[in-house]
Amino acid sequence: MKRISAIAVLVALTASCRATDRLVPQQYPTIQAAVHVSGTGDTVIVSPGTYVEEVRVWAKTGLTIRSIDPDDDAIVASTIISSGAARRTRSMNAPNR
Repeated sequence: MKRISAIAVLVALTASCRATDRLVPQQYPTIQAAVHVSGTGDTVIVSPGTYVEEVRVWAKTGLTIRSIDPDDDAIVASTIISSGAARRTRSMNAPNR
């Protein structure tokens, strides 16, 4: 009986630790707002547009920030994070490119 209870607790904890997709701007008005509530394994998915903000990730393990379609060059090119300073402007580049 103890073994079944331990398994049930493990399953419950695993279910509560699932990664979450956080959509900007559909669910969160800014990328930073989505990052702030994100946890390990979450993905912040950013729609095309220019986001004038400086995103601070701190020590979020396993957090991914990406465009809505990293394989579409046009979408990637039109998804821009700009802090207002030219040296800090970032585009949502696709991985391995």
